[in-house]
Amino acid sequence: KIHEGKIIYRNLKPENIVLDDKGNIKVIDFSKSKMLTYDGERGLSLVGAPEYMAPEIILGKGQSFVVDYWMLGILIYQLYYGYTPFEDDYIDKIYEQILYSNAKFDSAIPINADLKKLIIGLLTKDDSKRLNDDTIKSCDYFKNKIKDNNFWSKVENYEINCPLKPKINEEMQE
Repeated sequence: KIHEGKIIYRNLKPENIVLDDKGNIKVIDFSKSKMLTYDGERGLSLVGAPEYMAPEIILGKGQSFVVDYWMLGILIYQLYYGYTPFEDDYIDKIYEQILYSNAKFDSAIPINADLKKLIIGLLTKDDSKRLNDDTIKSCDYFKNKIKDNNFWSKVENYEINCPLKPKINEEMQE
């Protein structure tokens, strides 16, 4: 829905994801976001956490909506392995890894082939070939997991029964 509003989020990372009382995922902190006001417009700021930055951000090429899918690839990788694929003590080394290396998959930790393919598709350096709004829902990972033809519309309309519902007490609501 963010992209439908012509907004590039540019700040996807674990700290910016919360669950509502029904277990639905919500993103917070839109401070790095950019609204694109005309077709073909691109964001130009050097923004985001270094480990999550897409190559086009680092290179100053400008960003379209697929920059968020790069960050989604980093996030999925991190959720799976417990660390991001591009890490170093020095930011310039992280940028160098992002630009010139591919994510490495730890052979000691088995990964589903379709999930690995999804991550690789999201971490495609050429933003014109990266999985995007039109292609991500039909990738093998989701095709092989989701049998309900109305799944994505149910997700968008909050009609999915989420397995994890946080307990919110009165103090948290204030």
